[in-house]
Amino acid sequence: MNNKILIVALRDYAETVKTKTFLFSLLLPPLVVGLIFTFSGRFQRKAVPEPQPERRLAVLDLSGEISADLDSAFNRYRRSGSREQVSVRFYGPGGDSPEKILGELKEQVHEGRYDALLVLEKEALESGDTARLFTGAVENPEFLAVVRNLLNQGVTDSRFRSHGLSPQEIAGLHCGKALQTIKLAESKTAPRGEPAPEKKPDRAHSLILPSAFMMLMLIGIMLSGQGLLNSVIEEKASRVIEVLLAALSPFQLMAGKIIGQAAIGLTLLGTWAALAYGVLLYKGMGGILSGGLVWCFIIYFVLGFLLYSCLFAAIGAACNTLKESQNLLTPVMLLLMLPMIFQRYIVQHPQDPWVIAMSLFPPLTPLVMLVRIAVDPALGILEIIASMLVLGAAVPVVIWAAAKIFRTGILMYGKTPSPREILRWLR
Repeated sequence: MNNKILIVALRDYAETVKTKTFLFSLLLPPLVVGLIFTFSGRFQRKAVPEPQPERRLAVLDLSGEISADLDSAFNRYRRSGSREQVSVRFYGPGGDSPEKILGELKEQVHEGRYDALLVLEKEALESGDTARLFTGAVENPEFLAVVRNLLNQGVTDSRFRSHGLSPQEIAGLHCGKALQTIKLAESKTAPRGEPAPEKKPDRAHSLILPSAFMMLMLIGIMLSGQGLLNSVIEEKASRVIEVLLAALSPFQLMAGKIIGQAAIGLTLLGTWAALAYGVLLYKGMGGILSGGLVWCFIIYFVLGFLLYSCLFAAIGAACNTLKESQNLLTPVMLLLMLPMIFQRYIVQHPQDPWVIAMSLFPPLTPLVMLVRIAVDPALGILEIIASMLVLGAAVPVVIWAAAKIFRTGILMYGKTPSPREILRWLR
């Protein structure tokens, strides 16, 4: 490597890493993510309702036919360990008149001995009349919902029994089947025509890893690329660039800045990735990462950063202020955001022709291929190599174009060039 390029790269790297802003950006994201996970876990634990005081329910079964099945329904509910526990006491008409028993039980609800009184009429099984529930001054919606559900279960079981059908038999007929999803992985060792070994889908591979790798690369490219853009525009506006060009060629200056920003990006991502991997090891999830996936991430990041950093450098050289650069920067940012917009589709259809076409379009290759590799471990090695070769072949072309724009625009001041003028610089 040319010594002058290395000097520029080391200067940019050292000037950036020794600032408090870099230290802030290095430590703040992991700290914020850690706080989010910590407090979200605590909020989830607090969101889990604590056991409630036992509710007392009196049931007046004037039909004399539902008490047994209703009691069984309440017993099943208590054994389920639900937080809304209910104690039930059943009353029948007995020797007294129903009106007298009903009046006495209402008075006990009013005095607080019971939280509610459920009254089942004589024709409760045959008719569809509404059962009556008398409550105290303060109603508990969850308690009322439990009583309503268990009443329906008890009445339904009693009706089945009155028609000679056992509730257990009905439950067996209504029993559904659990659905287990099994992903068929490609097997290089399985003979042709024989089924490949089954592989249970891993939620970490299908959801967490693609999002994590895409966000890491996107943040790394955007932070480092924006830093490169700011550096070029600031040095151009302060005329420092003219002093530097007295000792360097425009290409040496651009190459040094790109390498320096790439090193900064790798420092950020390396630190974040090391912390994330430490957390995975602590949680016993270190096995979800493979060496091949990590190397693919490094290769795609370096090639993708070189491609986009050339565009950022060219835009910075062509503009005089950050405000002017926004118009030219918008198409580049849209290219970066496209894989994020279509991430769900890419995860669900990694072998779709459109997804494969996006994988071979150099500006989208790094982000799309990382998602496909993370979500589809059986992705062919030839397809991965082909995407790397396409991206690697596009990088020198973009470097050549960016160098021509950088050489022409770096010393131009005044009016911001139009896209047509920038295309003319490439001739």
